Amino acid sequence: METSKRSLVWLGCISLVAFFIRSLFWRIEGIDDAWWLYWSQSLLDTGLGGSYLREASHLPINYPPVYIYLLAGLSKLLQALQLSDYLLPILRALTAAADIGASLLLYDSIRRKSSETTGIIVAALYVLNPVIWYQSAVWGQNDGIIAFLIISTIWAAERKKPIITACCVALGLLTKFQFIVWLPFLLLYLVATWKWKEWKIAIVSGLAAIALLLLPLIQQGALAAMVTHAYTTAAGYYPYLSLNAYNLWWMQVTPTTWQLHLDTVQFFPPLTAHQLGLIIFGACVSSNIAWFWFRSNKSKEAMALAAAVSQISFFAVNTQMHERYLFPFFILFLAALPLNKKYWLLFVSLSLTTFFNLIAVQKTLAPTWFLANLQPASLAISLCVVLCWLVSQWSLSTDEDLLQN
Repeated sequence: METSKRSLVWLGCISLVAFFIRSLFWRIEGIDDAWWLYWSQSLLDTGLGGSYLREASHLPINYPPVYIYLLAGLSKLLQALQLSDYLLPILRALTAAADIGASLLLYDSIRRKSSETTGIIVAALYVLNPVIWYQSAVWGQNDGIIAFLIISTIWAAERKKPIITACCVALGLLTKFQFIVWLPFLLLYLVATWKWKEWKIAIVSGLAAIALLLLPLIQQGALAAMVTHAYTTAAGYYPYLSLNAYNLWWMQVTPTTWQLHLDTVQFFPPLTAHQLGLIIFGACVSSNIAWFWFRSNKSKEAMALAAAVSQISFFAVNTQMHERYLFPFFILFLAALPLNKKYWLLFVSLSLTTFFNLIAVQKTLAPTWFLANLQPASLAISLCVVLCWLVSQWSLSTDEDLLQN
């Protein structure tokens, strides 16, 4: 079924508005801009392998290689053109393109199961959501690329395109390790819907894609260093209860003392706060897996909903969380398109709490009254996030069909 001209016009207008909003903030200094600039210069000075092997650095490269490849290539190109001052705006423009691409894939996925009008609304709810454009345009982070890879994987998996699915998974895992949180649900969905033929093609394609993506690091002897920095030690790089994430653990700290509260201290002897958070999160994911496999219809929508609820748990109960780590929830939730009204209340609530969490740290659009009352406001947001986590987990565990009214 082809998209009507009317829908194409609406999608084009939404995309232009989304791109324009983001472009207004490309010259604002984001919190992570110092990392991108430092890594860019390191890549120019020492090359890819040298940058990962560099130990004496106050801003070590602790990202998997895909985004670093992009940063390295773009840095070299702009240096050759003497346009290095445009690095940050171009990085933001690329993330804006990923945001828009994700919204278009959402539209295509939704309109096939519902209607073109519903698809347009869902696309707008994603790409015009303040959480999405603030994070990519103002903050300057690249979580929009991960969201694009998530919805690309879902789009390809539903259409039984094993090569595209496998390549998207490979790219996701080698872009940000957080991509792994929703993979158990994808794998179960594929077990339920794919045949062995698709699995064989996907396994071979995925391994080939990973090998090709890692080849430059292997050639430069930096593979072990990358694995150490981006995967092995990255999880404990900031051993705090919360890194400005307004979640369960934020209730134990304040906006000015969070760096004094380590998650390695025993919180519930003999368990540390970090261990306790992982246990709670593991229990939530196990419960959500059980719902998907034993009680749902094993559809794409059920898979996305279970993964979305697990993303809430990931953010709400784990230590070492950044304020940005709920980002994948929004693309997964909209891909699920639950008709149950309580879930849309969760979506609105988490959009508001995440947005205020972001502006509390990257203060570009933060109102004065909010910053003046940051301590009680942040505690109220934390409480709301915890309530959303409890409601989402309880609903998924007890309701018969959350994809219906």
